[in-house]
Amino acid sequence: MKKIVNFLFLAVIVSIGTITTSSAASITLDIEWEGENSTATATGFITFDDSLLEISNPQGGFYLPSSAIFDFGITVLDDTFGNGTFGLSDFNGITFNSPSSLNFGTELIGQSLSNGCAFGVLTGNCFNSIGEFNLSTANRDGNTPTGIFYFTLASHGTNNAYGDALTVKSIKPASVVPLPSSLVLFGLGLAGMCFNRTKKLVLRQNIGF
Repeated sequence: MKKIVNFLFLAVIVSIGTITTSSAASITLDIEWEGENSTATATGFITFDDSLLEISNPQGGFYLPSSAIFDFGITVLDDTFGNGTFGLSDFNGITFNSPSSLNFGTELIGQSLSNGCAFGVLTGNCFNSIGEFNLSTANRDGNTPTGIFYFTLASHGTNNAYGDALTVKSIKPASVVPLPSSLVLFGLGLAGMCFNRTKKLVLRQNIGF
């Protein structure tokens, strides 16, 4: 009986640890675009494996599907023609590169780079040295947004007649979804019950009950 109780106690601890640390290599970033000359906006996200994403690769391009990219989505709003929600299947490539390492735990746009420039900031001599985040569409005959300039999308591309220009304004870590407090309390409570049960069994064995 003691062995069974100890096993349950260990199982609870392991299960809690598994829930809180799963997908350790997975990073999700939220992205926001704003229209350069319109009220159009876009919001999106990218989930990738930081151990596979070659952020310092000068080419920085990933043909889709890619083992480095788990998921991607973008929603365009208030555009003249290209409103809609799009996912990985709508694109054939994602460009994501930087002249130096980035801190994925905070806002990426504006981060200082080793070359003296800032990631995603088009200024002066840094014009060609700010890295890149962009998309290439697999469907030029639809409303899928596509890259047209550094950190800039056309809201839609139909026969190369591009829509509103949408520029990346923010790339930041997605909000961390905490483990539900009720689940944590349940796990700790169950662990405590198992521990107390074990203590009672040991006491009974020691005093001959």
